[in-house]
Amino acid sequence: MTIEQQATDTTQNTDTQTAQNSAPPAGDAGTQAPADSQQPPAGTTQDPAQESQPDPDVPESHDGYSVEIDGFDFDDFKASNSSVLESFHAEGMTNKQVEAVVRAYHDHTAAHIEALEEEWGGNFNQNATFAKQAIQAAGLNIEDADSPAFGLRLAAYYGQKLQEDMPPPAQNTQQNTAQNIEELMRSEAYMDEKHADHAKVQAQVAKFYERMYGG
Repeated sequence: MTIEQQATDTTQNTDTQTAQNSAPPAGDAGTQAPADSQQPPAGTTQDPAQESQPDPDVPESHDGYSVEIDGFDFDDFKASNSSVLESFHAEGMTNKQVEAVVRAYHDHTAAHIEALEEEWGGNFNQNATFAKQAIQAAGLNIEDADSPAFGLRLAAYYGQKLQEDMPPPAQNTQQNTAQNIEELMRSEAYMDEKHADHAKVQAQVAKFYERMYGG
């Protein structure tokens, strides 16, 4: 074997050993996993149902809200405030959030009732009955008392009643009074100085002219 052949064999043996040393051992845990096991294939999207799950604390509809507060009838509140609960549900409010809002409303109302009880004292029940009767007489429903327009409707009704019960305008009053004075001046009590009421009637007539013409 020539020197050139020995050199060639040595080089080949060295390259073979280097290649064997650089190859990763079979079953090596550090071997990178195939690309298709790390991410979904191109062109695929994630299931939308997995992207946004509905909040389990939000009921399926506004009728599903349930609030428990001592001394508070939530079923009655729900019946008269259905549109309010619908807006809460549209905003995605949870049952706990709705309960906090309703509790604040209940506490606010209770504070006003307590203030009236302190102000009216023993007349509270009687005045509450009067208020209910007044609302019914005006053709309104007490369930609508929370409406901003309720107070205005109630005041308008009784304002109209007050106008009906008020005396006529001053001009008409003066005319009526003048007619009465003329009748008094034609009366026997005014004409007859000896009449028992002459002085009284004369004083009425004099007072009228003094008020009308300044003396």
